Amino acid sequence: PLHEQQTKRVNIEKLIFDFNIFLPKLSFKGKYDLKIKLLLLNIAGVGDLSGVIENNQARVKLLCEKYAKDGKEYVRVKKLVVRIQIEKGRFDMKDLFRGDPVLSQAGNQFINENSRLFLDELTPGLERSLSDTFKATANEIMQQATFDEIFPA
Repeated sequence: PLHEQQTKRVNIEKLIFDFNIFLPKLSFKGKYDLKIKLLLLNIAGVGDLSGVIENNQARVKLLCEKYAKDGKEYVRVKKLVVRIQIEKGRFDMKDLFRGDPVLSQAGNQFINENSRLFLDELTPGLERSLSDTFKATANEIMQQATFDEIFPA
């Protein structure tokens, strides 16, 4: 298991960083297209999905590179990979069973009572999204300072 805010490996020369972070609560929105059969229940729908995942441990691996701009040396993230372990989640899927309110409520209740199945399906896409978001954010921040300002000797 991952441990909270534990640095695994840092190599300033090669600009490689490997560390764990704790993400107490993440909210997300997206689209879903679902068709499953569980026992006697067929759950199907296409629509909007919102959810909250809590008590998340994530391992982050960063590979950075130096680049020159205006005669100064800067650093940017070349590759960032997030692997996440999710403890629990809650989901709300709109338009399950073609929008039937009673069946939609029952379907969402079933999904939330069996959330581990859905978390396992959602995790790879969530990891890609977090990786892209963290990389863009890190690069936005790092372009504001030179390499020497970020990593003073």
